[in-house]
Amino acid sequence: MDEIEYQKMRLKRKHQTKSNIFTPKGHKNIRNQELEKTISRFLLAVIVVLLSTIYVNWSSTNKEIFRQNVFEKNLSFTKINAWYENLFGSVLPIDLNLGSNTMVGNLTNDFLKVSKYHDGVMASTSKESAIQTLNSGIVVFIGEKEHYNNTIIIQDNGLICGFFKNIIVILTIVIFHELGHILILKHYEYEIESVEIYPFGGITKVNKPINTPIKKEFFIACGGVLFQLILILIYQICYRNGWINDYTYLLFQTYNKAILIFNLLPMIPLDGSVLVHSLLERFFSYQKAYYLHLWISLVSLLIFTVGHLLKSLNNYMILTFLFYKIYDAYQKRLYYQNRFYLERYLYNFPYIEIKSHPKFNLNSLKKDTLHFFWQNDRYLHEKEFLKQKFT
Repeated sequence: MDEIEYQKMRLKRKHQTKSNIFTPKGHKNIRNQELEKTISRFLLAVIVVLLSTIYVNWSSTNKEIFRQNVFEKNLSFTKINAWYENLFGSVLPIDLNLGSNTMVGNLTNDFLKVSKYHDGVMASTSKESAIQTLNSGIVVFIGEKEHYNNTIIIQDNGLICGFFKNIIVILTIVIFHELGHILILKHYEYEIESVEIYPFGGITKVNKPINTPIKKEFFIACGGVLFQLILILIYQICYRNGWINDYTYLLFQTYNKAILIFNLLPMIPLDGSVLVHSLLERFFSYQKAYYLHLWISLVSLLIFTVGHLLKSLNNYMILTFLFYKIYDAYQKRLYYQNRFYLERYLYNFPYIEIKSHPKFNLNSLKKDTLHFFWQNDRYLHEKEFLKQKFT
């Protein structure tokens, strides 16, 4: 059995067992139902956390109620909090009853004065006093900050103290980004197979035809970017109301901007490559658009790699992943091309344009377009020629 016959049987089998996978009115399977439950639980958790944060920060009375009920009356949490403070020092700025003898890191220093200062604590010592310093860390900010003048922020590089907040912020951005894709896909009622989350982004795998209308492909790719912009508004609201501090907001801005710009680069499998591919398919045939898409991705990745080598950035895992994805797309080019033709033969897709050709050329077939070819003194429908190829 050759490749074409195999793909024909495979598509027909999917069509019979999945209630027409290429029509949006098919019944929802169990996987989609489980995905909907997961998304609903995640959104509910986000809403609960946001409402709790708003309640605690609404007034000093609410903050005191929260402190008493969580830190004092809840025995299990009190034990965990005491253990954490014993090892790392207090990092939760809720109880600010600070005395002259205050825990800093894991050492106790005698300070002349300790008081609250904006979103942190000001500690004054006598001249030539020895204070606790970090053995190592990451400089995350150098510059002038409001209320602080010239400022250097050094982040501890310990896993729990240093990178926990970074991980939470990155995961929030990535999950929100993928949620944007998922909601657009659910709007078009396509079957979502899986959602993979990586340290540098995520991939949503979906079962949809290659002949998906260009407009839908474009909006699906834009879904992630749109949700990142919405997340910017959410963080701005939290920052302006004092629910997050300067450092958290700065951290979010840095990561969100980096992920947003990186994801818009025209490299497979990033959203930027999908947007470029959609534009190419609007003007060129499927085959030509696909090869142009590969070349643009490869050239962009080479430029991206050279830039990283010049700046001595150690993102070799990301570069390897991108090279693999482009190579994989090249390896599957004939499979996608045959599937593109086979779908047009088996199913009727909507089109926005009709083209006629003086002679038959299979490689001239284009998305969103119905083709007619001149033969035997008349124009024949593209399915007549595809029938000859697949039967």
